[in-house]
Amino acid sequence: MKTNVTFSIGSVALIEKADAQTGFFRDVFGGLGGRARDFIPSVKLLMVNKLEDSVAIHRLMDFTPKEKLTILGFGKKKSDRSFNRTVEYLGENSQFVMDKYQQWTKKNGLVDKTQNVDFSSSYFEAIVLQIDKL
Repeated sequence: MKTNVTFSIGSVALIEKADAQTGFFRDVFGGLGGRARDFIPSVKLLMVNKLEDSVAIHRLMDFTPKEKLTILGFGKKKSDRSFNRTVEYLGENSQFVMDKYQQWTKKNGLVDKTQNVDFSSSYFEAIVLQIDKL
C-alpha cells in the first residue's frame, strides 16, 4: 500500500517560477560546480531549506522527502557530504558568485541608479572627549 506524502511546495514553486522567468540559477550558478551533476539542484535545495525549515545540513536528507528532491531536479538521494561540498565550493567561489549575481541584477533591471542609505538601524559609537565636558 502506498503512503501519502505531504510537504510544503510554496518555496519550491517560488524558486522554480523565479528561475523560469529570469534564468537566475543558469545565470548566477551556471559554470560552477565542476564535475558535480547536482550542483544547481543542491543550491536550490539549500535555498528551499533556508526559506522553509532551516534544518542543519547534516539532517537535511532526514527532513526532505524524495518527491521534493525529484521536483528540484535530483536524480537520486544525496548524502550530507555532497551538500557540505556545495557549501564549501560556494564559499571558495563567493567573489565569482557575487559578480555573476550583480550582473544578473543589472540585466534584470533590479539596480537603481540612485542609492539611498538607510541609517535608521545603524549604530554609532563615539568617544567622549574632554572638550565635550566644557
